[in-house]
Order: sequence, then C-alpha cells, then structure tokens
Amino acid sequence: MRMMRENRSLIAWYVVISFICLMQIASMPGSAESKPQVSGTGIASETNGPAVVEHESFAAAASYTKKKKNSILPWILAGAGVAAFAVVLLFVVFKSNKEELREEFDSVVSTKWLPRHESYWNVAGGFYSCSALKASKSYWEYSIYDKAWSKPNYTVTIKMRRSSDFHGFGINLTTTNDPSATHGYQLYFLGDTRFLIKAMNGSDMTALDNKYTVIQDWLSNNAILTPVSAWNVFKIIKAGTNYSIYANDTLLVSFDNETYDPRYVGLFAYANTLNVAPKMDLDYVYVEMN
Repeated sequence: MRMMRENRSLIAWYVVISFICLMQIASMPGSAESKPQVSGTGIASETNGPAVVEHESFAAAASYTKKKKNSILPWILAGAGVAAFAVVLLFVVFKSNKEELREEFDSVVSTKWLPRHESYWNVAGGFYSCSALKASKSYWEYSIYDKAWSKPNYTVTIKMRRSSDFHGFGINLTTTNDPSATHGYQLYFLGDTRFLIKAMNGSDMTALDNKYTVIQDWLSNNAILTPVSAWNVFKIIKAGTNYSIYANDTLLVSFDNETYDPRYVGLFAYANTLNVAPKMDLDYVYVEMN
C-alpha cells in the first residue's frame, strides 16, 4: 500500500497511456463484409444439391459470426480500459486528499518534524531515534510534527521504546507547534509500567517552565512492557473532548477534558536531575482521522 501511495502519479500515467492505446485499437476499421444472404438457389446435383447449398449457408454464417466477434473485441478491451482508468483516477484523487500521517522512518524523516536539537534526532535502521547528551540540569528534548489536523477526532498510534537508561518519554497533543507556550495534553511514561497524564497550561518546554495540572496521577499497568529494550505501541483515540489511552491494545485510562482542542502531535524525552541522557527510538507514527 505504501508503494502504491508513493507511485500514484506513475500508476495514473500508465493507465492513461494504456487507455489511449486501447482506444486506438478500437478505432481501427473492422470487417466491411455484410452478413451473407443465402437465397437457397444454386447449381446442385440431383443427389446432393440441396445439401451443398445448406452446407455453404452454414459455413458463410459461421465465418460472419467469427468476424463479428473479432470486430467487437477491441471495444471490449476499450471498455475494460475505461473501467481501469476510472478506478485508478478515484484511487489517486481520494488517496491524495486523505488527511493522515504514516511515518515509518524507512530511510528518511519528513521535513515537517521540528526537533529541538536537530543533531540529537536521526533516522537509522528504520527508526527515528533521539540520542541527547547528558546535562547538569533537567530539560526536555522534543520533536513536533508541523501540521495542524483539520478534524477534532483522530487516532494517534506510535510504536516506541526507551532505548537506554531510566527517564521519562512520551507523546504531546498540543494546540500549536510553539514549544515555548505549550497548551494541550501530555502522556508521560517512566520506562517501567507507570504513566501520568497532564494538561499543559502554557508550559515553556524550552526553559523547563512547567505549568500543568494533573489529569491522571501516576498509575501502573502491566500492559506497558518492560525492560528497557521492550517496544510498546501506544494509541490515543480523540473523540471530541474524550481521550482514550491504550498500551498494546489494552485500555489504560479514558478521560474527558474540554479545556483544549489539540491538533498537533509531538514526541518528547525528558532528562532529569540524575544527569541521565534521554534516549528513545520510534518505529512508526500514524495519525488517522476518525
């Protein structure tokens, strides 16, 4: 499916050219021979004359039928070409207009990702990895996808892991792409089985100015896999003001909050005061409209 999405234009041109060729075939002149008219009269012997006339009539009719079939075959092919062209046209139009994100980090990362420190984020081995440096004080390392989703209902699915050490990491849903004034919700994981959900009320992630209220205090759920190298698939389903949070298809918590209507998706890792460098890997990030 991804290959088809990436080659929509090539597929469309291929079908258009095929369609033109089929129309050229269909426009070729067919047989001008008219349907044979057998009068039933002719020269025949006394013993087998009528049989000869009848035999010639059947042969002429069979020849005409075969030629008629051959003459309409190009039109059948042209009709099939028209149908194929219509299907691909619909595929190209509707797929190109579908609002979604399917980032799988096979070799490159979209330029829409806005990392705090570009040198700390890279694509290697099919992963989008954050490998920040240790610091003497806590700080956020983040990358925000620079697109505001047009619809209020959407699903975010992210496969991620904490690749080393013990630190916080997770997902932000925000109203803007400005990290210095973050409004929205944060899904925060510790790297063990614990998680926290916060409403960010203008937090400045560039200066560690944390302004937030707790929506869901620390909880533990064994659906969040450990140890360090374990992959987890986190899903957030936004339906209006309702948010359902899943880990590996297990519901962690569901909450309602109408304070914000976030349309941006971001990733983050947190380096705490234990002088730990945040490191995490992303296998894929999907966003689909509900």
